[in-house]
Amino acid sequence: NNGQLLLLAICIVFFSISTTGVHANGLLARYFKSQEYPHIPYHELKATTTDSTIDFLWPQNITAANVDLGKYYIGIIWSGFITFPDDDTYNFFFISNDGAKIYINNALVSDTWDSQEAALSKFQLTMPAGTYPFFLQYYQTKGGKKIKLLWKGSKTIDKRDRKSVV
Repeated sequence: NNGQLLLLAICIVFFSISTTGVHANGLLARYFKSQEYPHIPYHELKATTTDSTIDFLWPQNITAANVDLGKYYIGIIWSGFITFPDDDTYNFFFISNDGAKIYINNALVSDTWDSQEAALSKFQLTMPAGTYPFFLQYYQTKGGKKIKLLWKGSKTIDKRDRKSVV
């Protein structure tokens, strides 16, 4: 349908431009007010910030850069780079309410693009040491508002070493 095609076109445009430039101390975060029906998560850009972590639980309205985006129908896109210090297998732990997609090195590595209650997703990536493009899409329709991403290498022993900074 036309709404899905428009959403796909918007996502492709954002994905193609998301990996340009380095944002010191975090990820470029673009906060959007969504269109309710048909649901288009990235309808109107409302705020741009740099977020040092992806670890949010909004009890009421979602805010960014002193802009109140309201409770529902929000879209957020984080983009930047992720650095893997060693050749290793990395474990990712991800909670989202509602939908999210994660891309690393321009490949889709996690897809929970559903309106859902907070759900834990886990996945592994075997990566050589280096810095790679990182891109996360998130949308919120109604209900709880939570998103969190943690990751660690298999050589990491202490849970305190889990990285929440991308």
